[in-house]
Amino acid sequence: MVNSQEVLVSSYLKKKPTLSTTALSKKLEGNDQEHPQPSGSHHGHLYSPPLRWPRHGDHVYWCVLRRGQFSYYKTKDEKEAINVLPRKDILNYRVLKNDKTLLVYTKDKTLRFKCEPKILDLWEEGFKKLMEERDLKVDTRFADENTNQHAIIDENEDEDDEDDDEGELYLEFAHVSPTTPDNNGSTLGSKISEEDRKFFEKYDPQKPEHVIMSTTLYARIKTRFNRRKWKKFKVELSNRCIKLYSIKTGNLKNQFDLVNVIDCVEYESKDLQPVFSLISVNHRIKFKAKTEQLMIDWIVNIKSVILASRKTVSK
Repeated sequence: MVNSQEVLVSSYLKKKPTLSTTALSKKLEGNDQEHPQPSGSHHGHLYSPPLRWPRHGDHVYWCVLRRGQFSYYKTKDEKEAINVLPRKDILNYRVLKNDKTLLVYTKDKTLRFKCEPKILDLWEEGFKKLMEERDLKVDTRFADENTNQHAIIDENEDEDDEDDDEGELYLEFAHVSPTTPDNNGSTLGSKISEEDRKFFEKYDPQKPEHVIMSTTLYARIKTRFNRRKWKKFKVELSNRCIKLYSIKTGNLKNQFDLVNVIDCVEYESKDLQPVFSLISVNHRIKFKAKTEQLMIDWIVNIKSVILASRKTVSK
């Protein structure tokens, strides 16, 4: 039985400011938990430099990754937790070795930490173990536990179906460089079931590109007056990317490659509308569907592409 309190890695890390909300520079035509209590502190550690408080908003925290949670504290004795994230809220991670940076993706934000290369390698190994355990529990034909996670957001803004004003897609933008996949092609083994074969035939991004689903969705945009609105687009999902088309002209307005997508999660808006968020290594974008079932279909299909991509790399 897995011990959720087992420590995978711990050390001091320098926390950088949380990634801010901004708009994508490329213009689009049209209008647009309470935390659980931290676990005990009786465990080994990796690195214990003197605690410093750098200027410019950076702080050094004692960070601990357990099988059941990621947490960081003011001091090594873990008496005062700054933040505690349960395992289910951790979507993924990314290591930027050239920048000596660790990114931790949650359903609400992206956390950034810096450390020396040797320590960064240990954190990479710890998160790798954590994510491998998660992938073993995910069924390839259904959305995983994150599908039903909720975060309260205020979506009581205007809706506009007309293409008469300019606007920008409203994103939480991560200031990091795009990445490319490590694999150069699909390496699926021959010993897979017929059901799995059909799954990969549909969702594998290494297969020839084809449309999986295409419907009308509302995307969150920012108008020229800095107001946030929902703008209706025709949205098309393929096994490689998501494309947004103008309802009025049919022109392609934007495209998001799925190679960098971390997860797709549901949000519960205050007006109880079906809202979900696409989270990639570089940005987040909110979509709103007309029905809850349509939202679920989008989440399941996007998650399936993500999972197929992971499986082809790991085979």
